[in-house]
Amino acid sequence: MGGRGAIPVPDRREREAILSYLQAHALAAVRPRAVPEAGSESAELFTRTCSRCHAVPDPSQHTAEEWPTVVERMRGHMRQQEVGDLSDREARAIVDYLKRASRGDRR
Repeated sequence: MGGRGAIPVPDRREREAILSYLQAHALAAVRPRAVPEAGSESAELFTRTCSRCHAVPDPSQHTAEEWPTVVERMRGHMRQQEVGDLSDREARAIVDYLKRASRGDRR
């Protein structure tokens, strides 16, 4: 990285690479009332749980196959940050909801 002073400043090529990565992988948020099945018990559990730490993710950001891994990773973060944990039943309910609402799984 090129730059001035003690903090390196990315050059144009590096900025483009960073921006491209963030656009492809950053959290895509959705307003809680815009989630699929808004108002359902599953959607409410998902919204309440995720919003403890960050914006509510758009369920279509991942495929049905990706969501179980994402939910388990988030459970680990929740324990690490001491913001609670989910029971296995709650985690399964969230994963089932996300699979129904995921990218490529909408009917």
